[in-house]
Amino acid sequence: MAGDEDDLVDGGGAPGSEAVRQRDGGKTNETIEVWEVYSKMGVGFRLKDYKTADTSDGAQKEPVDDYAHFYFVPGTKRLWAIDDWPVPLYLDNDWPFELLWYRRKPGEFWPISTIKPILGQQKALDWFVTMFLQKLKTTSREFVAIVKDMDEELVEKIKNGVDFDVLDIDPADMGDRRVQDMVQWLQHPEMNPDLYRVYDLLQQLFERSSGLYANIYADTSGGQSRSATDATLKSSKTDLRPDDMRSRVEDAHTRMARRECICARIDYDKELVNEIIPGAGEAWPEYQKGDLIRIMREYDYTVGIGSTQRPNLEKEQQDALEVFDRMAQVAVQMGDTNALNQLARNLYRSRNMLEADMVFIQPPQPSPEEQQAQQEAQEREARKAEAGAAQAEEKVELEQQKQGTERLKQTTEQIRQDIEERKAAVEMIVQLSQAENADAANTPS
Repeated sequence: MAGDEDDLVDGGGAPGSEAVRQRDGGKTNETIEVWEVYSKMGVGFRLKDYKTADTSDGAQKEPVDDYAHFYFVPGTKRLWAIDDWPVPLYLDNDWPFELLWYRRKPGEFWPISTIKPILGQQKALDWFVTMFLQKLKTTSREFVAIVKDMDEELVEKIKNGVDFDVLDIDPADMGDRRVQDMVQWLQHPEMNPDLYRVYDLLQQLFERSSGLYANIYADTSGGQSRSATDATLKSSKTDLRPDDMRSRVEDAHTRMARRECICARIDYDKELVNEIIPGAGEAWPEYQKGDLIRIMREYDYTVGIGSTQRPNLEKEQQDALEVFDRMAQVAVQMGDTNALNQLARNLYRSRNMLEADMVFIQPPQPSPEEQQAQQEAQEREARKAEAGAAQAEEKVELEQQKQGTERLKQTTEQIRQDIEERKAAVEMIVQLSQAENADAANTPS
């Protein structure tokens, strides 16, 4: 970059001032504010009231196309490192950054601050609290009214006496008056109760506008839930806004990951791809070919981000316990210890227990009588199986014999048919010979 450093840094004071002397003497560190600009209308020379400005390299007024990337320091007259965008995301009408917002304002580019909708309630609450504190400070003062002709010794005891003291009053001094007529404490009037009702109403409005309900910070001053359904409903409704904010963060991460994929497709070379996926770098140049607009607009890059989602351990434990209560009774009735142990395993895992700490139910061992009965039953089944196998073999043999007899019958019948056919052929030949001999005898010589 070319240019004088005085164009970048404000001197911090007039020449010869204390600030300049400290800077030149190395006693202070100077910081500057630098803006990085991504523009879709060049470097701004097309503005109507634009004043003539220099560039860092002395180039013409419009050194790049519409999509420019440069730096500048507010208060100076130079633009630095003017160049095209590092990644042409403008082809997809996109920007090289992601704006995370929770409240969007229709028709506006910038979103609404999360605290802005509740600033009115917050200011009103601050005013009420300030008034309450001022009132408390005022009403904490103590006043006592004493008649002027009271004895000075009694007045001193009232002002500076101990916690328990006895006041001697001469009846002659009282006359027809009572003690209450001589000494009386003055009380400030009570605060208007309507103020407390308005204050409570403002708190409710603040909670509804901000979503900072008492359940979020485990405040039970409003009373405990009377049923599990009520507690579950409150918990689910309380998580609506945090879940919405969490989903917006995940969506923002997904969009950022899409830009990262596009940048990787444009900038990665085959050597870097080979380091990431061995053997895939050779085909990478072919994969990079193609129109960038088509790559950005016809291909969708989706990256699932769920790292911000904290697992709801309480819900997982509740679900596992509910399934265990429902299915364990059925498993016990059926005597299925494997199913019961699987239900117990799921319940243990929901409570983050180690495998070594899990306890399972072993199948009951049969008694000697039951073992003998099972062995006898197995032997009977084995004998039945052997008998069935023998019967099957005998049946197969009979079937084979039957099939052999049928084949023998078919062969005999075929031989008989062949003999009949040959006999008929011989008889036909004999008849033809006799006819020829008769013709020859009747022919005159």
